Amino acid sequence: MNKYYIGENVKNIKSKFFIFLLILCILFTVTCVSAQNNQTEMLSDDAGYHSFNDLNRSISESKGVLNLVYDYRYGDNDTSIIVNKDEDFTINGNGHTIENINQLNVLTFNSQKQIFINNLTFKNCVNTSIVSFSSITFNNVKFINCTSADSAPFIQCLFNNVVFINCTFK
Repeated sequence: MNKYYIGENVKNIKSKFFIFLLILCILFTVTCVSAQNNQTEMLSDDAGYHSFNDLNRSISESKGVLNLVYDYRYGDNDTSIIVNKDEDFTINGNGHTIENINQLNVLTFNSQKQIFINNLTFKNCVNTSIVSFSSITFNNVKFINCTSADSAPFIQCLFNNVVFINCTFK
């Protein structure tokens, strides 16, 4: 009779332990979802700016043409924007801004294909901020408070041409 009683007690403890683990898992899941929602809001709440890392993700996911729908600003944990495409690539800025906050190398194009940048504003970029290994055309692009010192070119196009059409430098 003692064996039966101990067996029932063990089953009861196992059931309670399983329920405890289940509740713990549910609480952990709700906490993670809540934290993820807070992080997403923080990325987009910085005065309407998204990060360079967000822009890098958009570029890597795009095929041939990227239409910007946000303004982008360099943040503490961001890396430079690097474009590795095996096709002609166009960035349609749609009037948006890429703000560098005085960091080096905003954009690097590691392609031998044509690059087109349309209707975009670059703001607060310093020294060599745009590097391209292919021909690059800027159409209706504004450069605001973009400077270069120590004989460093602001835009460095290696081996090919740079074309400016209806661009503004302030």
